[in-house]
Amino acid sequence: MRVNLLRIREQLRSCINLHIDNDLDYGGLPSDHYLWLTGQGTRLLRGQVPPQSTLPKRTP
Repeated sequence: MRVNLLRIREQLRSCINLHIDNDLDYGGLPSDHYLWLTGQGTRLLRGQVPPQSTLPKRTP
């Protein structure tokens, strides 16, 4: 359990360290992508999705 929590903490740190700016180029992603990504982090913390070594992909 502790190893999983440490892995989750590292994944969240990598997401939090993203620099969000008003002039940010989303690279073709929807403008609400970071809001969606935050929701995915919430699902991860609740145990609704398994931890991954990469950021989740958004499907249309």
